[in-house]
Amino acid sequence: MLPYIDRYTWGYLYLLHFSKPLGNLNKTRGQANHYLGWSLEPEQRIDLHLSGRSGVPIVCAALEAGITLTPHILGPAVKNIEWYIKNRIKRTACYCPDCCRACGRRCRPIPCAAQLELPLDEIDDFPATPVTRIDWYEIKVQQEWRAASAGLVVPSGHLDDDLL
Repeated sequence: MLPYIDRYTWGYLYLLHFSKPLGNLNKTRGQANHYLGWSLEPEQRIDLHLSGRSGVPIVCAALEAGITLTPHILGPAVKNIEWYIKNRIKRTACYCPDCCRACGRRCRPIPCAAQLELPLDEIDDFPATPVTRIDWYEIKVQQEWRAASAGLVVPSGHLDDDLL
């Protein structure tokens, strides 16, 4: 049985970088270079994408066009942050390690739940200890995850359990 997932459920953001743009190459706004997703188990979800069984139309179209997908797990976040990045920011390239490396800039950090004004009582696994700042726990989780996975790049085509 699948767990109940709402917009405050903790999971992982992942990004699929396309080796070349997909869509109308004459218009920059008509091109897709990334797919951003959220999952409780990102390794398994990325494997579904890479095998072509994910059911996501843009990923299936990229695979049919022969575009190579490079997966990146961005870090822990609540589900609502995926929606926020896709619909409000609309700049997934700012979070892509490949694009940032090519431009010579640092990747933008994942927004915290406090920046989205999410209610604390509905966030899963939030600590029972009193807090002085709303987002200290989420920032701590993200910093620990980044420190533990610093320098790891997931190779295209498969995922190793040792990497994550």
